[in-house]
Amino acid sequence: MANLRVQRRRAREDESGASLVEFALILPLFVVLIFGMITGGIAVSQQNSVKNAAREAGRFAAVSPKGTTPGELQTYLDGVIAQVEAAASGDLGSGVSGKRICVAHTTDGATYASRIKTGDSTASATTACFADGLGSRPRTQVVAQRDAEIGAIFFTVDIDLRTQTVSRYER
Repeated sequence: MANLRVQRRRAREDESGASLVEFALILPLFVVLIFGMITGGIAVSQQNSVKNAAREAGRFAAVSPKGTTPGELQTYLDGVIAQVEAAASGDLGSGVSGKRICVAHTTDGATYASRIKTGDSTASATTACFADGLGSRPRTQVVAQRDAEIGAIFFTVDIDLRTQTVSRYER
């Protein structure tokens, strides 16, 4: 019996540093996993914010007066861009990396008036924001996007958060 106790004590003494070594091997992997989950969660939150902003701007576009003159239409498009930025809760604000907001309006499906905001500068264009396949229906398109990254200490993955919506109008 005494011999068995001595053997158990020796076995414990021989393995006294094993758990510390195992912990040291597992800890970096665990930390990388935790940081990846946190930054991934932040990216999902930003994507939800961008989607919500485009959806809210689409609703705003559907009920706002378009205007008939080019100046009124540009004011309308700038108002939709402002709505996207306001609804994004800061995720499409000034200084956001890779920020791009495009708003395009058409009454016949062939002629577009659009405004594109990249960073803090806004420019006019005469193209659609994306191909939506709706033909000659009157509509307003909204595209909101930004860059983001998922980081896990040792590496990062760049992702593009992009969403688009269309507000159609009945004649």
